[in-house]
Amino acid sequence: MVTCVCHIAADFPISGDLGIISVTLRTNRNITLVETNCGSQIALSGPSRGDLSMTAYAPLLGSDDTTCPGTANASFNWDERLECDGITRHFIPRTGAIANTEGNVTGYVRMTPIGSSYKSVNASAGGGPQTPYLYTDHQDGHSLIYSGPPLTIDSGDGRNPKSIPFLTNILPPGSKLYLTSFNWSYTPPNIPNVSYSFLFAYD
Repeated sequence: MVTCVCHIAADFPISGDLGIISVTLRTNRNITLVETNCGSQIALSGPSRGDLSMTAYAPLLGSDDTTCPGTANASFNWDERLECDGITRHFIPRTGAIANTEGNVTGYVRMTPIGSSYKSVNASAGGGPQTPYLYTDHQDGHSLIYSGPPLTIDSGDGRNPKSIPFLTNILPPGSKLYLTSFNWSYTPPNIPNVSYSFLFAYD
């Protein structure tokens, strides 16, 4: 029988003063089954693998332009390899941190641009014919750096596991976190949000 224990989200152990809005943690063990005359048998049972996603508030800098919306995104690609012992898992960086920005972006974000920027448009009459539409500047790039709260990222996070001390209480012991995506989003007059997604493995 499955037991469900409910708690109040405000008492979640990492919320504190970090502005955490949501955290989702999922894990599963790496198992390979083979069919025999006796039914399914476990041929290989390796380390568990998980996914962690987190969203938080991200205050603006005093010098930021707050008149228009903006986004910043980065993606980090990893190849997963399991050694012949069936126990040791490696995450190997596949490409650099592909990134882009659009609209007004906080001074906490820096990125190496690729080529020229171009216009993007967001228009929808779903809210009526008077609904405004936006033209924004879109810039592609790489090596995005985010130096703001609650968790900074840099280009090295696309090559090595990331250490996050305030997550140690909820992660399985020995976990190594690998950043897969980052998003910063701002729609005036709301407070901007940041989202992070990770892969991790543990024995």
